[in-house]
Order: sequence, then structure tokens, then C-alpha cells
Amino acid sequence: SVRCWKAAPRRGAAYNSIFKETGLKEYLDSKGIDKLTFVGMQAEFCIDVSTKVAFEHGYQLELIGDAITTFDNDYLSAEQILSFYKEFIWDNRFAQVKNTEDILNSSN
Repeated sequence: SVRCWKAAPRRGAAYNSIFKETGLKEYLDSKGIDKLTFVGMQAEFCIDVSTKVAFEHGYQLELIGDAITTFDNDYLSAEQILSFYKEFIWDNRFAQVKNTEDILNSSN
């Protein structure tokens, strides 16, 4: 079964992890949940940090690449940032990067 938890760092927090001071890890552990699927924003901050922290906690991770986004910055376009993280940082290192269609087809 699929369970959803809307998690984000506290407003005004100086950190980007969905695990820090949110109670999420404790909740997941209490429910025996060991597989997580992430979508959201901002790839190079919240998604990246939360992915690496979840990996360190031993969770099995899926990232839905076409449901993760970011903004252009002074050095790279959003497309370049997303490509870099999905292809060179996350996939087959910290998580399996899939797309929405993969996930929908796997639940049939």
C-alpha cells in the first residue's frame, strides 16, 4: 500500500533535511516503513540533502525525476542542475531515479 507524508523542513529552518526536527524518522520506524519515494523542490537543496540523509538511515529510495524541480541560478540552468543530480549524483548511488510513468506502470 502507498502511504504519503508531506514533509518539509520547518519554515525559516537553516537546514534542508525533511528528517531534522520533524519526527519523520520516528514515524517511519514506528510503522516499519523502509522504502521511500521522493518528489518535490528544490533539487540541489531539500531533495539532495533529504535523499542522502535517508540513504544514511538505511531507507530504500526512489526519486521521481520528472516530479523534482528547481530554479535557474547564476551559473546553471534548472535543466542542467536537474540533469547533473539525477544522472551523476543520485541514480544508482543513493537511489533509483524513475519517472512518473514507471511508477504508475509498476503499480498495475
